[in-house]
Amino acid sequence: MRAAAWTALAVMTGLAGATPLSAQSAVQPERATDSRIPEWMFAWSPLAPLADHPRTLPRAPALPHLVLSRDPRIGLFWTAGNPGSLAFEVHDAWSAYQVARSHDAGSYRRPLDPDRSGVSQVTALGWQPLGANGAAAGRVIVDQEAMSPSSNAVSEAPYGTSPFAVTDSATPSFTHVRTRLEGGAGWRRGGWGVGLLAGFEGREKWTRSTGSPRTGRVSVPGATVGVVREIAAARLRLGLFARWLGSYETLRVVPQAAAGIVFPVAGYSEPDRLTVSQRPGYFRRIERDATAYGLGAAGSAFGVSWTAYAERDRRRDAFFSEERGDPPLDVWRAKGWVAGGAAQRHVSGTAVLLTARVRASGLTGDATRADLEGIFFHAEEQVFAADLDVRATVPNSPWSLAAILGTARASRKRFDFIAETRSEFVAWTPGAALEASREIGTATTVAAGFAVSGSAAVAAIPNPGLQGPVYQRLIAPELALYGTAATPTAASVSLRRRVGARTSLWIRAVRESLVHGKPTATTADGPNGERTLWSVALGAFVDER
Repeated sequence: MRAAAWTALAVMTGLAGATPLSAQSAVQPERATDSRIPEWMFAWSPLAPLADHPRTLPRAPALPHLVLSRDPRIGLFWTAGNPGSLAFEVHDAWSAYQVARSHDAGSYRRPLDPDRSGVSQVTALGWQPLGANGAAAGRVIVDQEAMSPSSNAVSEAPYGTSPFAVTDSATPSFTHVRTRLEGGAGWRRGGWGVGLLAGFEGREKWTRSTGSPRTGRVSVPGATVGVVREIAAARLRLGLFARWLGSYETLRVVPQAAAGIVFPVAGYSEPDRLTVSQRPGYFRRIERDATAYGLGAAGSAFGVSWTAYAERDRRRDAFFSEERGDPPLDVWRAKGWVAGGAAQRHVSGTAVLLTARVRASGLTGDATRADLEGIFFHAEEQVFAADLDVRATVPNSPWSLAAILGTARASRKRFDFIAETRSEFVAWTPGAALEASREIGTATTVAAGFAVSGSAAVAAIPNPGLQGPVYQRLIAPELALYGTAATPTAASVSLRRRVGARTSLWIRAVRESLVHGKPTATTADGPNGERTLWSVALGAFVDER
């Protein structure tokens, strides 16, 4: 390793690679497409990432959303995603429908983030019993995102753990359409429970007003199967589950009125410059395959309900650019683990509910290139998150309160053996969210909330002056962001109106802000300015408790 390529940083920063404060789920959507529905409601998703720690911009913790959210639930289904426990944990019918519009823009960004984006989204989510011994749950998301301008990223998710990403020299306007369907059912009999979850997400994107158009299609199927055994005398349930997640992505850059320049990024070494001047243009196919096997237990004792689970993950991504049988492959292989749990207690004699959650995950991965022998890139990552959710109704008062206190730790080590350099980041990210609601009369509820987070980090990054121009333009600013202080905040106001015995309408507005602090890295300029996300949602829900 070249010692001159290192710079040690001790900084206060919002680490972009940190996990959300909620420890229930590995789901980490990007800002503009995130509906901000409480994560426990969809932590069971069969399409959640496996053996991957996507890096995201710093965010404040999600607000409790009191006008929509019921008290948080825990269990082998709600916490660990085992559908074999669905029939044991769903005893009522609940459904919500939402139409939302969001806008995310600002100069605080990484090179492969869009300058600004606007999203129109429709979502539906619900669960209900099926007869006396069954239950079902499901979710639908349809959205359209417009990025104008976009970024240099051609790949769908350029900030995953894998070192491979496709970029080009243009930042054209983009339209991105997504449809996501997921759900399943479970049945129980004689103390045994079985269940199946399945999901599919399809994404399509295309550029507008550019001489070298990009197109992309992504198909993401996934499934989870589970079996549970209940031991009623011991107030205990034991479960096993298995997951499979696939992804098939096709990218094209097609020259029309102008030639395109593509840079296939692979780690920290300088990528080749590919001029695309003739049809059929540049082609890239990515096939991802991941599996997970896990076990869990849930029970109750001394007034406390608890859940614990663990799983092992494996993932293989294959990348190729030749449209023929048995093409040469670039390959990323990762194996990982996840462990987590939750505990919940109603405080005796009060209207206080305490819910504690914890989740830890780790992975190691190695990358190989078709044109090289051996491993050229290695990654080691661990993420830990824990939070405490406190909810209370003030006695003899129309007020209700909810607070979330939490912390997260992210550790990332990435080694590039061709560039002979590495990066390391370790960050602790504490945060808090508070929301209060008040009933007005018998049919109206108003709520307001605020959340903030900060971070303390130590980092070491390569010196951009010793790297190539593409690294300096597309990679160094992202690493410099991890050495820049930032303050993410969020605020919301909500109104709910009951229009029937079980039906309510609501409207909610959320504003998130990400403000930079002083860059502390001496090797690269950190991001400047502010990034702001506005979201307005209209919805209805039916609660048949």
